[in-house]
Amino acid sequence: MAVALSEVTKTELAEKYSRAASALKRVREETKKGTARFVDSTLTVAGGAAVGAIRGFSDEPPTLPGTEIPLDAALGMVLTAAGIVGAGGDEAARAMTSLGGGMLAVSTAKYVEEVVRSRGK
Repeated sequence: MAVALSEVTKTELAEKYSRAASALKRVREETKKGTARFVDSTLTVAGGAAVGAIRGFSDEPPTLPGTEIPLDAALGMVLTAAGIVGAGGDEAARAMTSLGGGMLAVSTAKYVEEVVRSRGK
């Protein structure tokens, strides 16, 4: 129902404005959080894809020179550790942690799969 402006007091109008401004602020904050979660998830998937690319370009999974440590796992550990200590500021740290976490997840999955298969299920 429409109310004539002359029937609305200044106090009521200020309260309505304040509620609308608060609601808009909450929407902005939730959108910012949702966007950050989306970016984190996308970077985690990209980390997994990076493992596929690293492993896909060689016949055997590459290792750190002179070791048996898989290159993708080492890169994932370095990125995750750098992110945890906050290297490069908050946004960069979150990106490194997500990317490294994705790499570690895939590397760990491949390792566990090999162990399970070697034990005969």
